[in-house]
Amino acid sequence: MPELHGRRKFQNAVLSLQYTDAAGEIKYARIASVSAAKGNYVQLANPSFKLPEGGKDFKIYVETEDDTDNFYIDEAIGAVKGTVIDGPPVVTTTTVVTTTTTTAASTTTTTATTEELPVNSGDVNADGKGNLADVVLLQKWLLGIPETKLADWRAGDLYADGVLNGFDLCLLRHTVTSSGNI
Repeated sequence: MPELHGRRKFQNAVLSLQYTDAAGEIKYARIASVSAAKGNYVQLANPSFKLPEGGKDFKIYVETEDDTDNFYIDEAIGAVKGTVIDGPPVVTTTTVVTTTTTTAASTTTTTATTEELPVNSGDVNADGKGNLADVVLLQKWLLGIPETKLADWRAGDLYADGVLNGFDLCLLRHTVTSSGNI
């Protein structure tokens, strides 16, 4: 499970395989890809991936897709088909705001605590995964098609500028198509 610590707010993390095929040529296969938020762990997993027949000299790479970036790998597990591996824990952000009001007669202190669930990057329909359905939904919303609602607009802000626009749609489309989550 890599944890990203680079310059960008979101980055695609990729799990790839390098191997030598039966003809002696070096080949590469993408095992999994996921959009990761800076400072959060993600799970790169593909339970249906099979090692290429006739392959040898297998090497696994974890890398960022578009750029060089810093990340940590907390845990790496290779398992036989059917093994269930738990993903990273859900992280919440708690914000505490304390306001103190003083008048001549009394002092009042008010504390408000809010918990913010993590944003699943690209998952604008909040179904737990970023895929083509999210691309279509964001495109409809940007076009102003009536009755189009985003369950979580922050998940669509891939450009991380606080605004949803065509830049976010392009990044989402790229993320979904390059990860194979179509």
